Parts: sequence; structure tokens; C-alpha cells
Amino acid sequence: MKILDVTAVSDAAQIKIKKGTLKFIQDAHIEALRDLITALIGPSYNPDTIYVIKGLVNSATHPSYTISPGTIFYQGEIFEVDAFSFSVTGSNVAVLSILTTQYTTDADPVTFTDLITYNVHNIRKIGISAGAYGSTFANYSEVNFIPFVIQPPITITGDGVLGGYPNFVIPGISNTHPILYVGSYSVGDVAGGQSYSVTFPSIGAVDYVVSGSLLGGATDPANDANVFWTIRNKTSTGFTLYVRENSSSANSLVFDYALIKK
Repeated sequence: MKILDVTAVSDAAQIKIKKGTLKFIQDAHIEALRDLITALIGPSYNPDTIYVIKGLVNSATHPSYTISPGTIFYQGEIFEVDAFSFSVTGSNVAVLSILTTQYTTDADPVTFTDLITYNVHNIRKIGISAGAYGSTFANYSEVNFIPFVIQPPITITGDGVLGGYPNFVIPGISNTHPILYVGSYSVGDVAGGQSYSVTFPSIGAVDYVVSGSLLGGATDPANDANVFWTIRNKTSTGFTLYVRENSSSANSLVFDYALIKK
């Protein structure tokens, strides 16, 4: 995020504001809002799409339009939209246009030091009116409504239910012991008792249960039934698998396992 360092500013050492300084400050909040909204939209975000993040609902029926005020996000910029009422005729449709007005309360026009007057306090909004299809940068029918509404908590009652949405637990239904990882380890042939180091991506915890099964490869299934296994040295990225057999015919073993949070 862009942050202006003002630690060196004092009455004796004042900062000289430059054009780039004003742009730096202005871009800081624009970038923060842009990144926040694009994150909420998700991977489907397209800078050429017009996203309605509030309002702009048409409560009338064609050819009339009564559109409520709202907000549009377009190409990284947030635009306020006033309420509009109008009717279309012929082949005209409702179209969007960018409107620029000036903030004039103790602001525009501004006389610069070269005595030339400029309007610099721009208010950019989007207006909606009747026009030919495709005559502006977008048609009202092409906007994408994004409902950024956080649902209120829901009180849930019932036998055994604890808490309210989204933090509620239903005994026997809620997943209070989730599976942290599922994997498979090729043991191969076992001669007597052997230890194997099983590794996996970090699950951030060691308080888990290893649930597993051995898939046998012996010709006679009875030989594979004489294999036993235990788990040792659990960490967040692995454990030691100890396998022992009571015969010499167990081979091509595979250990399928699931790590379950306690």
C-alpha cells in the first residue's frame, strides 16, 4: 500500500508538495479499494465487465425505466450512480455514460500561480439514459449485478444444537474431526520387521490419528493377513511406519492412510 512518510516534516522542515505527491496520495486509496473488490469478485473478474455492487434496480417495465441509485465498479474505479427515470422509443435502449461535474464549494475553479484558471475537482459518475444500442461504453442490459451482502447470523434451535450460524455444532453431523490429509505409501516387500519414513505436505499439527489399511500383493491372501503395522514419531510433515510380517510371502504392499484431527 502507498504510504507517505511524514516523519521528517516539522515547522522548521516543511514538505514541498509536488504533482507526483498528489497523485501518490490519490492512487493509494484507489488501489486499496480496487484490490478489495476484485478479491471479492474472485477469479472470474474481468476489467471490461461493469459490476453493479449496490442498487441500480429497474422497478419499471419497458419502455419505461425507473432505476434506483447505486454504485458501479468498472476498470478499477468506483462510480456513484444517481437515480434515473426515462422512457425509450424506437430501437433505443438504456445506455451508460461517464459524467464529469465539478465540486465548487470552496474549490473549482482554481487559479494557478500562472494566473490561469482550471477546474480540477472532478466528480466522476455514471449516468443512465436512452440511447442507441452500443452508442456508449456499455448498455444497461449488459451490467453484472454482484450482491455483496453479508447474511445476518441465524439462530438455530433444536435438540443438541449448540451455537448459531455460522458457528454452530450439531453432534453426530458437524465435522468436528476433519480429515487433514489422505495419502498412499508403497511399502513393497517386507522381510521380518522394517521401518519406513512417510512424509506429506505440512498439516500444521501433530495431534492427529493415522487411519490406514495395507493393500496386499501376495498370490495367497492368507500370507498378507499375517502383516502388522504401528505408527511412531508423528510430526506435522510425516510419521514412521513400522511393518512386521509373520511369514516371508508378503510382498508388494501399499499403505493407504488418512490423517484425522483429534
